[in-house]
Amino acid sequence: MSENPREQTETTPAGHWVGSTHWSAVLAAGQPGSPRAAAAMEELCQTYWYPLYAYVRRRGFEVEDAQDLTQDFFAGMLENHWLKSADPKLAACRA
Repeated sequence: MSENPREQTETTPAGHWVGSTHWSAVLAAGQPGSPRAAAAMEELCQTYWYPLYAYVRRRGFEVEDAQDLTQDFFAGMLENHWLKSADPKLAACRA
């Protein structure tokens, strides 16, 4: 079990494993000037690419379309600096 209560493993209503949020990596990746930002973003991409891809595939998209949509998600995250506003307190409120 994780020492951080915000990094608990969760499942979807269908019982699919979602995994835990790597908040230390999310917060580091959201600080582009920090020394750890690039490594944290790489960690997030490696950790979450396949689960996002699998989610899109379960929605009925073909392999190539699912790959493109997953890549587009990460590209949008980078281009729009979505992680700069990530807040684990807000995520805990939605759980």
